[in-house]
Amino acid sequence: MQNKIYLLGGSDIRKNDNEELDEKIFSELGGSPIISVLSWASEDPESSKAKDWWDRFKEHFTTLGAKEINIISINDFLEAIKDKIDKSEMLYIAGGATENLIKHINEKGIANIIKDFNGTIVGNSAGALCLCKEVIMTAEQHAEALIEPGLGIVDFSVEVHYKEKET
Repeated sequence: MQNKIYLLGGSDIRKNDNEELDEKIFSELGGSPIISVLSWASEDPESSKAKDWWDRFKEHFTTLGAKEINIISINDFLEAIKDKIDKSEMLYIAGGATENLIKHINEKGIANIIKDFNGTIVGNSAGALCLCKEVIMTAEQHAEALIEPGLGIVDFSVEVHYKEKET
């Protein structure tokens, strides 16, 4: 399988505002891919609010025709995380607080598992930022501007939720 990376600037699955691209990605993956979802961008990725998002991801990807959706829990053992990702055709890295996502990925030690994944990676908002060489968090999106190392899967950085200011 050829590795493809999609960096989304802030798609909202509740609004299905990325339907055309989602359908294109699914089509490229044969129409009914196996998907793993990494949704660790909250302070507590196991909170009830975070688990509500798990249901939204499952509903969204099921509607699109996913064959199987695996939610990667931060409480999963490293080998279980690797197995879920390895059997998937698509890894979806969800958005939220970028600092939390990077912190959890580093603490859990899964950066190399993500880097070695040989399928399609979709990073949405914080998920897109973490895939970059450097994570540039601008003052518009965060309390203060910060630059932190990303996973380096792509050799550039992006701005998510960008809106051109009217002058």
